[in-house]
Amino acid sequence: MTIKIVVKTCRFGLGVFASEHINRGAEILRFEGPFVSADHPLNQGCSESYLIQIGPREYFYPKAPGRYVNHSCNPNAGLSNRFFLIALRDIAPSEQIFFDYSTTIDNDPWSMPCGCGEPSCRGIVGEFRHLPEHVQKTYLEKRVVAPFIAEHATCGQGSLFSEPVLALASSLVDTAESILPVLQV
Repeated sequence: MTIKIVVKTCRFGLGVFASEHINRGAEILRFEGPFVSADHPLNQGCSESYLIQIGPREYFYPKAPGRYVNHSCNPNAGLSNRFFLIALRDIAPSEQIFFDYSTTIDNDPWSMPCGCGEPSCRGIVGEFRHLPEHVQKTYLEKRVVAPFIAEHATCGQGSLFSEPVLALASSLVDTAESILPVLQV
């Protein structure tokens, strides 16, 4: 079943909205777009806010409608296995769809101010490792953290994460590695 979404104006410019009820766990969209390196011109200037980091120095530049999924510190969706946006809870028709950009960021010192307006707003969007530990754990349990971040946490950077967070990260890496051959066409 294809989830119906629509791009329309919102307080952030453009946003992605549900045009029908979306059940928790449903795939909302598959992000598509060209891959670029950290040194690519798209990774400099204002278009960098559209890039999604998928590796230590790799990004992709999402095409519409994925490009217009905005950030929230209390998201209703998450990026699963690098390219799939899934619903973290039921999403009502006409509700805007958000994911937490920090679940894909491992690029100090890049950050941007957050204007999501949620009571839990952190005020800044930055690296996953700088999220409060309970937020990291929640995202790892929901399996919406970029696999390379989980792998990074378990490869010599373990001191940045607690043991429960490392165990969840290791589980996420195993899952991502099992589907990579399917995605590499």
